[in-house]
Amino acid sequence: MAERIVYVVATPSPNRNTEMDRVATVLGPDRVHLIFIASEWQSASWRPSFPDVCPFHCLDAPADLNGIAADEIVGLLGSLDPSVVVVGGYAQKAARDVMAWSRQRRVPYCLRSDSSIWTDRHKGWAKYTVRRIRLPRHVKAAHRCLISGRFNREFWQRYGMRPAQEGWWPQWIDYDRFAAARTIGVDERHSLLAAHGIETTLNFLYVGRLIGLKHLDRLCEGLADCPPHAGLIVVGSGPEEANLRQRYGDSLAGRLHLVGSVEPGDLPQWYAAADALVLASGARENWGLVINEAATAGLPVLCHRHVGAAGDLVVDGRSGMALASNDTQAWREAMYAAAAQPERLAAMGHESAQLADAWRERSEPVRCIEQLFASLE
Repeated sequence: MAERIVYVVATPSPNRNTEMDRVATVLGPDRVHLIFIASEWQSASWRPSFPDVCPFHCLDAPADLNGIAADEIVGLLGSLDPSVVVVGGYAQKAARDVMAWSRQRRVPYCLRSDSSIWTDRHKGWAKYTVRRIRLPRHVKAAHRCLISGRFNREFWQRYGMRPAQEGWWPQWIDYDRFAAARTIGVDERHSLLAAHGIETTLNFLYVGRLIGLKHLDRLCEGLADCPPHAGLIVVGSGPEEANLRQRYGDSLAGRLHLVGSVEPGDLPQWYAAADALVLASGARENWGLVINEAATAGLPVLCHRHVGAAGDLVVDGRSGMALASNDTQAWREAMYAAAAQPERLAAMGHESAQLADAWRERSEPVRCIEQLFASLE
């Protein structure tokens, strides 16, 4: 019988659905199954959606992901008879139940998480002490730790991953969709900006939730120091929107553009209309898939050097700016320098696209899973 992978994750997400539909289409839907612990997560920024091709099973855990019965997930695993189990994350009780079942049944399991060495260090000693007690034994028993990037590798090494345990499976986006942004013409870009009343001629772009963790105030302060032709387009929604309007609505009038949430299919045109992506969440950002999206669209990226994706997709001075500090002054200096050199931004955008294309080739999920199957032999 052909190998079968069962991937247990917290909840559905658009990028994961795209990834697993691709795998199921190529390898066959009987060779890959998804188990969702819950249909939605209380802090997710996306609307619940499910794969179109990949078979999936959704348990009825509450939105905080706690309370799922062990026998429910164990029974489902037994009925699917996997050759290998991939555990997305490690903190939830359900993940620990899956690993316990795998050890008991002698079914290899792999750990997959976007955790970063830098995010881990910023969580403090109390949480580190708990992980230091629990996580190494799960890592020791794992068949593979599936690496998603440089800082993720260092995270798993911190908790005991041996060289022979290193696998490879980075996060995936719909690269074709975002690469299409490179083909959007000048007239179409100008039409989009005009339709939203945006008259600034050089525009930084932020895409994501409007929450305190993202430090949008630092981007606004950075914009204030830029020449008046520079603007900041903010795509997304969240509790910080009212605060941004109150603090900067007057001082950055005509320059701060809060366009709200947009449909996923409309995101590429916003990337095409902008000149650089800015992400101020710093080292607490495990990865930051918006960096994959922006780079694929041909944008340079400005972010702190310890953002997860920066370790692989941002080369300081070549494909963007990897800031040594994430404070307000650092953002003032970086955004001012970027706004003063539009030709350099364009050149860095070209380099960014090349990095994204190479990363896409390395990250192809079908190849990653085929390599995982080969490791079972």
